[in-house]
Amino acid sequence: MSTEAPSALRADACPDPEVLAAYIDGRLTPGERTTIERHLAGCPECRDLVAGSVEAIDEMARVAVPRPPRTRLWVGLGAVLAAAAAVVMAVRLNQPSPYYVPEMAQLAAVQSDTRAIEPRLSGFRYAAPPSITRGPADAHNLELTATAEKVRAEIGDHDGVNAEAARGVTYLVDGDADRAVDSFERATASASAPPRMLSDLAAAYLQRGRPDDAERALAAAERALGADAHLHEAAFNRALALERLGRTTEAVQAWRDCAAHEPDGQWAAEARRHIDRLTHAG
Repeated sequence: MSTEAPSALRADACPDPEVLAAYIDGRLTPGERTTIERHLAGCPECRDLVAGSVEAIDEMARVAVPRPPRTRLWVGLGAVLAAAAAVVMAVRLNQPSPYYVPEMAQLAAVQSDTRAIEPRLSGFRYAAPPSITRGPADAHNLELTATAEKVRAEIGDHDGVNAEAARGVTYLVDGDADRAVDSFERATASASAPPRMLSDLAAAYLQRGRPDDAERALAAAERALGADAHLHEAAFNRALALERLGRTTEAVQAWRDCAAHEPDGQWAAEARRHIDRLTHAG
C-alpha cells in the first residue's frame, strides 16, 4: 500500500476504489483488511461493489479463451479469485442485507441532510437528527415521504415478517408511528425475531413516545443486543431510551459505549454530543 492509503481507510468514509481492489486481491496489511471489513459490515454500497467486482472478475476468468494450461499466471489468478470469493462470501453470510425486502433499497438511498426520526433505523446511512424546534409537518423530508409511500405500495399485501417490518419502516419515515409500532410488533412476535427488527421496534416505540414507550424501547433494544451484541443500531436506541427515561448515569455510559465501538465517525460524533449534553446539564 502507498503512504496515502491510511487517509482512504477512515472509518467514517467509503474507501477509494483502488483500496477496495487491493482488498479483493489480498494486497492490504492485516490492519488495513480489518478496517475495510469493519466498513463493509456497515456499508451495503461498498459490499455490493466488492461483490460485483469479484463476480465480474470471476466471469471474465470463466469465459477466457483459450484457458492457459496451468500457467503460473492462471494459477495465480485462480488463487486470487478463490480468496476474494471466500472473503465476499464470509461478509455476505455474516452481514445479511440490511433491507427487509428489495424495495427498501430505494428508500435507504434517498439523500437527506436530516433523517426522518431521531432513533436509528437499520440499513440507513447517517443523517443529522431532525430539529426539535420544527413542527411535525416541517420535519418530514418530502422525497423520503414520497419514496416511503411508493415502497409501501410496491410491497402491497405481501405476507411475512420481512414485508411487515418493511412496512413498519415506511410508516416511521412517513410520520405514522402508531402504525409502525403495530407492524413491528407483528413482525417481532416470534421468540426468534431478528435482532435488527427488534432494534427497529425500539426505534418505533421511541418515535411514538407514549408514557411507557421508552421502557418498551429499552426492553426491545436490550433483547436485540442479547442476540447480537455488536448491533450498533440497537446500542444507539438503547442509549436513547435510557436518556429519555432520565437514567442519566446509565445513559452516559451507554453513549460512551456507542462512541467507542461505532465504526461510522458521524454516528460516533452524535453519541459524543449526547454525552456532552448529559454531563453538562444543570
